[in-house]
Amino acid sequence: MKELVLIDMSLDWGQIDILSPTFVYVEELFLVRNNCSEICSKYTIDKDTWKNLRMLNLEQNGIKSFDELSEFRVLKDFNRLIINKNLIKDITQKSGFNSLE
Repeated sequence: MKELVLIDMSLDWGQIDILSPTFVYVEELFLVRNNCSEICSKYTIDKDTWKNLRMLNLEQNGIKSFDELSEFRVLKDFNRLIINKNLIKDITQKSGFNSLE
């Protein structure tokens, strides 16, 4: 399975984290309109589990800070991040994210 679409399912990142070992081959993950507002402040993004993730769509999840996404920068081939319609006020430059297009 290369693409996984989980839209409007009221999922939070804790649920995604529990399921993540089964997502090891997922390249594109769509988590639009869920409850994934707290990600990196509570959970670790395991670069082995998410090694194939290329694209993540977190549109409309109530994310308030770009820091919630900071650990995705360790993923080597991660190149697309969609975060529109969240509550992020500013995006500060972080080292990493070298592959974002």
